[in-house]
Amino acid sequence: VWIYNTPTVYEPQFFSKLLADISSFSCSRILLGGDFNCVLEPSIDLSPPKGVRQRKSLRLSEFCKDLELFDVWRLTHMSEKDYTFYSQPHQTFSRIDLFLISFENKYI
Repeated sequence: VWIYNTPTVYEPQFFSKLLADISSFSCSRILLGGDFNCVLEPSIDLSPPKGVRQRKSLRLSEFCKDLELFDVWRLTHMSEKDYTFYSQPHQTFSRIDLFLISFENKYI
């Protein structure tokens, strides 16, 4: 499934709707990729880092826990800082483009 989470509008139900949609499939192997427009871990996925997590980031983290999803890139680059987006107005780098996989796919 390819994901695009719009950056301009915060929709609190985005991840709960996505969770319901994915849960309706009878498949235990999940691969999600896309532009989530939020980071999983602000201390390493955002530069300069922020100490406080945004609501979107918290919801994404909860979503991953609910479906037991792992960030593919972070599995092999545990503390590496690399970014997929630069915001000129905010002068920040962030890693908002992610591939998330289910536990069953973890070692593929």
